Amino acid sequence: MSDQVRVRFAPSPTGSLHLGGVRTALYNYLLARHHQGSFVIRVEDTDLSRNIDDAASRQLNDLKWLGLTWDEGPDIGGDYEPYQQSKRLDLYQSYVATLLEQGKAFYCFLSDSELKDLHSHENRQLKSPHRDLTKEEVDQRLKAGAPYVIRFRNDAADKVYTFKDLVHGETRLPANMVGDFVLVRSNGHPVYNFCCAIDDHLMKITHVLRGEEHLSNTLRQLMVYESLDWKTPSFGHLSMILGPNKKKLSKRDDSAALEDFVKSGFLPQALLNYVALLGWSSADATEYLPVEQLIASFGLDRVHKSPAMFDREKLRWINHQHLVRMSAEHMHAALVNQVDAKYGKVDAKWMDLFWTSLSQQFYTLVEVAETIDLFSQGMKMPVLSLEDSEKNVVESFKQGIDQVDAIYIDPEIIAGILSKISEEQGVKGRKLFAPIRQALLGVSSGMEIKVLGSLLTKEEILNRISQIL
Repeated sequence: MSDQVRVRFAPSPTGSLHLGGVRTALYNYLLARHHQGSFVIRVEDTDLSRNIDDAASRQLNDLKWLGLTWDEGPDIGGDYEPYQQSKRLDLYQSYVATLLEQGKAFYCFLSDSELKDLHSHENRQLKSPHRDLTKEEVDQRLKAGAPYVIRFRNDAADKVYTFKDLVHGETRLPANMVGDFVLVRSNGHPVYNFCCAIDDHLMKITHVLRGEEHLSNTLRQLMVYESLDWKTPSFGHLSMILGPNKKKLSKRDDSAALEDFVKSGFLPQALLNYVALLGWSSADATEYLPVEQLIASFGLDRVHKSPAMFDREKLRWINHQHLVRMSAEHMHAALVNQVDAKYGKVDAKWMDLFWTSLSQQFYTLVEVAETIDLFSQGMKMPVLSLEDSEKNVVESFKQGIDQVDAIYIDPEIIAGILSKISEEQGVKGRKLFAPIRQALLGVSSGMEIKVLGSLLTKEEILNRISQIL
């Protein structure tokens, strides 16, 4: 095993990248970068029945969008390629042959009905009767074309496998938790646990960080390592992420898919910041953490054992912290790339003024886009039913604006117009601002009215008020 930290994220192309997968990828990435090690991407696609076309490429694109760059992978190669398990089948077959030759694996010809009959209270973890077939019997069945799987021979009935989990500490896994488990399916493709152990060894992976749902797989992998006389990597199993219902946030839950967060206008750096806090905390309890700070601060000693609770409002708050720190230029670019290319036509100077005036009120890029849309020139205003007092306020505001000789109106001038209306008509607060805001944007609450004159031309202000009146 190499002294250099080498970690991997191994997505399977069975669906979208979800929040749990993002966290696993992020923690591996942070561990590698913190120790100047290597971050490897390996696609685990040997389960043909579950693979989805283009899922692997979409997941890689998602990782790139998040900014998680890797040192070796299926798209860039490396010293241990190929990094796609379906292209490594010959390699796995060579190790299957070794285990068969050493008597540590065997051909099993049990039919589905026979398997069902064999499972009983006494044989819950299957011990196949075919583990004792002679070579002649096996050859005879193979020659006759009998369907088969190849199973690992588990003879360690009373043994307990012990390892120090990087998150949970000392962990004990009794060998009798599993029976003679399958190494190669009837279609000739090796199973996940076998491929995973082979690849982690050959790719010199030093630390395996993954979700705790994989803990049950660890026993089988430890057995494979032992059978081939290989040193095991260090394992760490991350606690579950729970949803609002306090049940595990499933990758089949649409709200947990990365695509959902992208469409909802969350920034990649904010997502990484939030996901890092789902099971880890910095030493000084800081919550606004750009990626560079995450890399510097990350350590396995502060990864939590208890489940993490997904909180969308907390994510919104963290997204807000990243959003307000962005320049208008960077926000504009993110808006174009993530929400809609049409915003590329928005004037950069206007966008700079818009962002300077209003950035503090936004929590997502979608909210930014929706507000920009309110300023679209020639916007058709909604039909409103204004009371007489509200009409008087709006009419007086129109008269005040009409007397100003400017394309865009200074906020202080608008403040003066509002002050005069308040004094003459005896209105203030919501009774003053709400009808004007409705006349200009079609909403009754939100941004300061004096800011609007900097973002809407005098002509547009008068046109909108005329539509309302």
